Amino acid sequence: MKLFVDSAARETTLNFGGQTASQEKYNYIFHEDTTNVRCLKLLSLLVPRSFYAVVAGWSQRFEWTEGASTARSVNLPEGTYDGATLATTLSGLVSAVTAGFTVTYDEATNKLTFVNASGGDITLGTNITGLTTTFPDPGVNTILGLSGQLTLAITTGNSFTAPNMVNMSVPSYLFVTISSGSVNNSRAIRDWYMRRQFMVSFGDTPYLGYKEQPVNSQFCQGERIDNQVFRNILVNWRTGIANVVVTNSSAATQEKEYPLSFNGVDHQMIFEAS
Repeated sequence: MKLFVDSAARETTLNFGGQTASQEKYNYIFHEDTTNVRCLKLLSLLVPRSFYAVVAGWSQRFEWTEGASTARSVNLPEGTYDGATLATTLSGLVSAVTAGFTVTYDEATNKLTFVNASGGDITLGTNITGLTTTFPDPGVNTILGLSGQLTLAITTGNSFTAPNMVNMSVPSYLFVTISSGSVNNSRAIRDWYMRRQFMVSFGDTPYLGYKEQPVNSQFCQGERIDNQVFRNILVNWRTGIANVVVTNSSAATQEKEYPLSFNGVDHQMIFEAS
């Protein structure tokens, strides 16, 4: 028996704790109950590559120090940029805060240059140790080509070219964990009895495309449970990007996780139950 899952038809809340469901984590209840299911085979899935390179909480907040100790910051709007639009957007943001501080882009090298004509020194912040009580975004320096760059002072009248190229890469692969289970008449989960994690690789497909990937993988419970009703699955997507511990100006630390978002684009999966 084939079972079709569309994240657009997901339950609005998860079964446990009442958390709001999302396209990244949700519970899906099938229209018809199936009994005596021992195995599920994921035949295929169609996944959007619709996530952004600049993401709130991960690669959005850019920090610098104006003069000896005045901490400044701006937030890039979420999205995916080319080098020219990134420079134009960031330059407009920083110059509105520190007059004379601008950012330019060299198409030949695909690098940003930070120009200080402010009349005072400017020090670029790092993406791990923050300049304010707000925790820094660990991915912003990678986006800007400053990955691995330590705190660096740009004296007035001078400029600094990023050592690395602009990097608008988004995750090239995702993990999805499928948990299937039986439910009682009130649709509360009674027992999870099958679980499997799959990796979805995008390769060089476009940012805003779909990855249709035949999976042909099967996962089973230990033994068939007679008359057990199979009705739903829990879907949980995540990236393979490791969490990063960052520090704010008060020396407090926080572990940040890449906030995966499909940005409103749904995905589909086809299973075979046996």
